[in-house]
Amino acid sequence: MSPEDVARDVARVREYYGDAGYGMVDISPTVTSKQPTGVELVAPIVRGPQLTIDSVKIVGNVKVSDTAIRRASTVAPGETFSEARIDRTRRALDATGAFEIVELTWQRVAGSTDRVEVTMAVRERAR
Repeated sequence: MSPEDVARDVARVREYYGDAGYGMVDISPTVTSKQPTGVELVAPIVRGPQLTIDSVKIVGNVKVSDTAIRRASTVAPGETFSEARIDRTRRALDATGAFEIVELTWQRVAGSTDRVEVTMAVRERAR
């Protein structure tokens, strides 16, 4: 197993937990045994609390309405946070052809350990 294999597997595990609402996951693989036929790894997983979307903020749109952007979105307040939904929303907004740039970010709500605010920042294409 190469370091690239380990990195790819860690990314898959992070993606799995991210899709289940755990935005903060620490995975620290360590080699416990080396043999001529391979290595043995232990990878403790420490996950933070499951996250809920508190709010969705849209910035940068002028011509395209918030309503149209929200229709293309798969993230909404009250839902469990999901990296996959964030990615699907980014792709859906890109696919509209209305935007040069689509960036989705999230941050914890001040004073909360389990609520996040998602920001959709867009730059519309010149028409």
